[in-house]
Amino acid sequence: NDQFLIIEMEKKEIYTIQLTDKNELSTFYHIQYGLGWDPFNKCHELIEATDTNGCFFGKVNGEIVSSISAMKYDKFGFIGVYWVKEEHRGKGYGVQIFKKAMEYLSDCEIIGLDSVPPQISNYEKSGFQQYCNAIKAYAISAP
Repeated sequence: NDQFLIIEMEKKEIYTIQLTDKNELSTFYHIQYGLGWDPFNKCHELIEATDTNGCFFGKVNGEIVSSISAMKYDKFGFIGVYWVKEEHRGKGYGVQIFKKAMEYLSDCEIIGLDSVPPQISNYEKSGFQQYCNAIKAYAISAP
């Protein structure tokens, strides 16, 4: 009778934040589309034409688990596509990638972003003020 010793090794999560490769830009579109957020239809094309230097992915052991885009328009900055994969929330990955975006936009005089209502208080902790409420409307044509 052979006996086997099985040792389950704890998986270590190594989180890294990387500047997005131009070949990965369409992944922003897929993330937004999958979440139902695509306000610009193919936003990756807009990002690519505007500012790709502030597009970051957070990866755990090579897998994309978070994203953020920080775009500069002269002295105005905008944060978008800020997302953390649900099973990786609560680990501080969102805070880390948000800080990276804010660091990139540090020379901007005004920074804007969109927020879902439950996250407004988190942005206020970072110094953001609620300026307006936007309502997104969709029309579905009937046959």
